[in-house]
Formats: sequence, C-alpha cells, structure tokens
Amino acid sequence: MKKVTLVASILIILHASQSFSQVLPGASFLRTMPGARLHAMSGTAAAGLDGIHSIYANPGIAGFMREGQWSATFTSWIADVYNASLVYGRRIRTPWSSASRFSLGILYQGMGEFDSSDGATPLATANDLVVSGTIGQPLPFLSNELSLGANLKYFKSVLDQFSANAFIIDAGLFYRTPRFKMPFHGLGLFKYGIVSTGLSATNMGGELKYISVGTPLPRALRGGLSFNAGTHNGLQTQLSVDYIKFRDENGRISLGFEISWNRIFAFNAGYQRGRDLLDAATFGLSLNFDNLQMPLGALMPETASATRLDFATQDDKEFFSRTYRGSISNYTIGPEAFRFTWPKQNAFYEHDSLIFTWEHSREPDLYDDVSYRLFASHDSIRVVRVLQDIRDGKATPSTLGPLERFIINQTVVGESFELENFPGGHYYWAVVAYDNDDHFRTARRDGGDIAYFYIPRPDLVVDNIRFEYYDQIDTTDYHGKITFVVRNRGERSASNIPVVLRDSVVAPIGDPPDSSDVVQSSDYIIPELQPGETDTITTEWHRKALGRCLMTVTADPQNIISELEDDNNARQTFLYTIPKGTFKTAADTSLALLTSRVVVELPFINQVNFDADGVEIPAYYLKNIEAFDAPLFILPQ
Repeated sequence: MKKVTLVASILIILHASQSFSQVLPGASFLRTMPGARLHAMSGTAAAGLDGIHSIYANPGIAGFMREGQWSATFTSWIADVYNASLVYGRRIRTPWSSASRFSLGILYQGMGEFDSSDGATPLATANDLVVSGTIGQPLPFLSNELSLGANLKYFKSVLDQFSANAFIIDAGLFYRTPRFKMPFHGLGLFKYGIVSTGLSATNMGGELKYISVGTPLPRALRGGLSFNAGTHNGLQTQLSVDYIKFRDENGRISLGFEISWNRIFAFNAGYQRGRDLLDAATFGLSLNFDNLQMPLGALMPETASATRLDFATQDDKEFFSRTYRGSISNYTIGPEAFRFTWPKQNAFYEHDSLIFTWEHSREPDLYDDVSYRLFASHDSIRVVRVLQDIRDGKATPSTLGPLERFIINQTVVGESFELENFPGGHYYWAVVAYDNDDHFRTARRDGGDIAYFYIPRPDLVVDNIRFEYYDQIDTTDYHGKITFVVRNRGERSASNIPVVLRDSVVAPIGDPPDSSDVVQSSDYIIPELQPGETDTITTEWHRKALGRCLMTVTADPQNIISELEDDNNARQTFLYTIPKGTFKTAADTSLALLTSRVVVELPFINQVNFDADGVEIPAYYLKNIEAFDAPLFILPQ
C-alpha cells in the first residue's frame, strides 16, 4: 500500500509532461512566484523549507508550513504593471490527520488604463486574478519527513472587454532529511544541517479562451534541491537550486542564496538565465522581529509570533526599468498546539503504573528544540497556579524548581512518561511544551489545558481500639481482651492485609510516644476487605510488666498495598494494666476491714423557735427531715 501511494503521487506530478504541445502558452502571470523573499532568490522554492509562498512552486511544502501565518506583497512591475497578493495558511485537524495544513491565497496583477490604438478606440485595461486553496499533508506512514500537497486555483484574465478563466491544479512532493550535526559544529559556526528536495507539476488545467481560440496554460515541471545550515542564535544560511521546464520552452536553472544573523537580518540573492529579457540577478534584504526583540513581532495573536519585512529588486535591463517588491509576513515561532492522548479524560484506572502520552509539538524554527514539562497533582488549584505563573512570566518551564505536593514535576524530552507504583486518587495533570527561547504551549483537551483521571485504591484505616479488662485480681499476666476494627474506606478491594499490634512501654505522662520500647507485637492477616467492609479482631492481652503502656495497631505497616493514603493506617491509645500479685500477714487470722461512706443530702436547720412556755418541737420543723430519721430531739433538763 505504501509503494502504491508513493508511485501514484509521482505519476500525478509527472502527468504534466505528457501533454505539452507546440502551441505557445499564455497567462504569463502564472509563471511568477509571489513574495519578495522568493523573488530575491530567483524563485528557487521547489525545495524551500520555510516561507508560505513556496507552496506556489511546490504545494508539497504545505505539509510542513508553520501552524499559522499570513503574508501580503506588493510589486511595482514594468510598464506601470503592478501585482499584489495576500496569503493565509493554518494547520487544521482533519478526520485522517491532526497535522494537515490549509491555505488560501489571492493574487492580483493589474495595470492602469492604456491606449493601444493611437486614439482610435477607448482606453483599455487588463488584469489577472488567481484565487487559490492549498492542502498539504505529511505522510507519516511512509516517513515523518515526507509530505504531499496540492493547489486548486481559479484563474481569470481580463483584456479590455475580453476575458477567460480556468481551473488549475498543482501537485507536489517534498522531502527533508532529519536535522543532523554539521562537521566541526563545535566551532559554533554551523551547528546543524538539513537537506531538502522537491518535485512538482504546476498549472495543469484546460485552455484559456478569450473568444474562440484556446491558449494553453504555462504548465511547468519543477524540481529543486536545498541545503540549510546554521545555529538557533547565530549564523544561518541557505543554498538552493531549481530546475524548471515550462511548456514548449527549454529548461532553465535558478540559483538562490540567503545568509542571516540571529534571525534578525538576512541578505538574499539569486540568478536565473533564460530566454526572456526579465531573467537576471536579483537581490533582497529581510528584517525579522519576534516577540522577544520588539512588539512588532506580535501582529498575529498567537502564543509566540514574529513579523518579517522583505524587500527585493531586480537588475534593470536595456528596455525595462528596475522592479521592486516588498512583503510583510507574520508567522508563529513557538511550539505548535498539541493534545493529551493518555490517560483518557475522566477515566478510571486500576493499574499500578501509568504511561502519560501526548501529541508531538512541532518546533517550526529549523535549529530550535522542544522539551516538555509534565505536572501532576491531587490538587487542581496547584496546577492552575503553576500554569498561570508561567503565563504571567513569573516562572519559565525550563527554570521551574521543585513544587510542593506535586506527584510529578518532570522535564521530559519525548512525548511520554512512565511512572510505576502510581498512588491512587484524583489526578490533575498538564504538559507544557517549550523551546530554547521559552516560548511555550500547553497541551489541550476539550478546550482546557488541565486533564483529569482517577485511580481507585483501597484505603485502610483502624477505626478504634477497645479494652475489656479482666475482673479478677490474680497472679497471671492476663489483663483482658483487646478489640480493634480495620476498615477499607477506599473504592477498591484489598487482599492479604498484614496487621500488627504493638504493646510498648512508655515514659511517664508528658513524654513523647516515640520514646517507647516495644515489649511485644502480634501479627495478623486479613484475607480480603471489599470497599466499605470492616474486619474486627479480638485478642487476649498478656503482659508481665505493669503500668502505663502504649497500644498501637497498624494496617499494612510496610506499605505493600497501594492505597489512597498511607498516613492513616495506624491508631494509638494509652492503656493501664489491672493490679496483679499477693499479700502476706504475720498472724494466723487476718481481719480485712471494709469501710464505706454514704453521702446523704439533708436539710440544714440552723435555728429552732419554740412556742411560749412550750417544750415541743413545732411540726413544721420536722416535716422535711422525717424521711431521713434525722436526730433532732429535745435534750433532757
């Protein structure tokens, strides 16, 4: 299947060479390439790595266009002829790919009114219009460095009261090598190199008919080779060569050259030799401003963008004056948009290890690199604050230090990260792609840049510890029974749960428990606990040493079981042993005295009044104390 696809693509491109005839083609406007930079390099764009106008030389390049860009060009041409163009391109998601590219373009050429009959007829006008749509698609099933593209163009030409139109198709293949290190790159002149090549067939379509006689389109077969070398913040250069064969004409070779420094200043030059008087040496100058250098770089509302001004001119000829062309372009320079891929949003996972994955974020600058910063936490607010600090410039992904209460805070080179023995719970995670200039882009999903998933885990807790004391005083070491409850308050079952009961001697009250020494311990195994299930364990307490002790029950003390929380598996309580031992007496008979005290509340009468000459206690003094058999009586005289 791969071979069939590749062969079919090449046959489409070569189709144009099979139908050339001897009729001279028209529509010369279709021969020219828009864009001042392209013009300054004599149109050598069949293998160009960068620049939106290259798609008109080889639509296969569209598969590697930047994520977002636009460019406007104006040309002062010969004989009061002018042309202008506006091209907009963007990455789009299609049902078959997340990395498709699409662009729209309008190209116009016109001239003022002119007299072609020495006053015999009214003034005439002429203009040409091209409206184009381009689709470009990388072919990762063949190679990550190969792309296929096509242009669909509508062309209309007007000459006074006559007009003609046609639908036109361009097709192209493009390939670039992976970036490689240059020999002697340690010297710092050129660190990386890239070689690219392209093949295209353009202006394929029907004839133009102004009245009745058809005029062929200027079909062309084009091939190119380009070599780029440079460093991200330093010297960069491009050498390119194109071979182009127009219908019914001899083939010609064009040469192009560009050298730039630190992505700010660039000088362009080119040369093409052919049969028409316009072929000559070309020159150009480019100025580039990104968002790191001056505000002019932010003409396009993207995370990171740059603005480029291009100027080009061509040698004047004996019959024609010098021509001038200028372009303004804006394009993205930061990592491209990408999405989370795994774990799925709002999903539940029961695995003990997870592999985080996300889409590749392409870095459009040829000599820049992309790294990723991965964050994961149980607290979504913490992730939000980190991302906001990065957006506000308070931190950068490359220099961000340790973060409190984050499960993952990791710099990753590729598009995946694996974490084993992953603790359970609610997880909020984010990925930030960033380049060497700290341009950044966050991964997205459903309109947000924070993803969520949940890992159910058991959560073992010890509910309480109860002591049922032995009600007899004897000389054994038995003090009673201890009962404790282990509960699984998580959302996943746990099996073979180890439980340890420790009996420790502690220092006097007020000293910390960690000063204790373990006297004895008992081990238990709970076969299984389902979510919400409890298990009650009762054991006898035997202890020779008497006094205050610290009783500790711990479920899964070695943290063998992956839980939601590992800090809530233990419970402690202080217990006192019951009295133990015997007593001795010297006599044969011992008297054991048992004293008791009963507390009774009585009414208090601090004064009694008698009737005159009377010796009887009045009844109203006695009515509140009769029930208590109170000793209130008359002393004898």
